[in-house]
Amino acid sequence: IPKESPLTIIDVGASLVGEQAPLYQGLIDAGYARLIAFEPDEPSLAAIKQKYPAPHLCLPLFIGNGRTATFYETKWGPTGSLFEPNKALLEKFHGLADITTVVRTYPVKTTRLDDIAEIVDADFIKIDAQGSERMIFENAENLLKQVTLIQTEVSWVEFYKGMPLFSDIDQVLRKMGFQWHTRLGCGYRSFLP
Repeated sequence: IPKESPLTIIDVGASLVGEQAPLYQGLIDAGYARLIAFEPDEPSLAAIKQKYPAPHLCLPLFIGNGRTATFYETKWGPTGSLFEPNKALLEKFHGLADITTVVRTYPVKTTRLDDIAEIVDADFIKIDAQGSERMIFENAENLLKQVTLIQTEVSWVEFYKGMPLFSDIDQVLRKMGFQWHTRLGCGYRSFLP
């Protein structure tokens, strides 16, 4: 990869959680990639900007379909979503109902990836958007034509009401020419007694 023409990495829901570095960290450290990160949570965005200063770009946008939506802010920032937490299901698991407890709701304007002027190309997209993944993909068709690799969070159970599940995401991406390759990890949650 020529350093004078670095890869463009898009990270939607770029909150830095724990000590684990993002999959793309090695490319950035070696100077082979430029990051464009989106994180609407202000404290998380400040941490991302500190870790990834220019030439990287960090923006406080809610990525979606370009319309107004309701944001469900939760006790733990990374679990906030454009989908309401499914409290009846979450209460069956140890700790999930607590961290996804809604502290307030408010309207937000979402932005389509295809409408962001700062994005002229993309090689790799990572998305962790608590249920909004399908909406994001469906509103980034032009951008996705340039993308080689997608890393996305998917769910097999409806942690948020009405959220798309793995099969929904798989169908959308297959229609766009992508194919599922591998699972990087899985969040296991224990049931309450």
